[in-house]
Amino acid sequence: MKDVNSASAADLFGIDGFVLATTQTFQSVAGATKKFLEKLWINKDRIAKGELFASMICYKNDPVPPRPASRILPVTLALLMLLAVLI
Repeated sequence: MKDVNSASAADLFGIDGFVLATTQTFQSVAGATKKFLEKLWINKDRIAKGELFASMICYKNDPVPPRPASRILPVTLALLMLLAVLI
């Protein structure tokens, strides 16, 4: 797991999967997250085709706090590992 400010496209070369999680709303991904996605686009030819990818992006501003990431992320990673086995 890496913070978007310290991650680079090179971190994705040769990996088995990638999960992007952000609390930014879907319609306004900006700042460091946007810069990271732009770096990925520039280096897209160096990232393996068919690499597993999942994203968790906030889709609305809700005053009710979301489930803690400590409970959501392990479930998401488990589902990704299961998907990798099935493919």
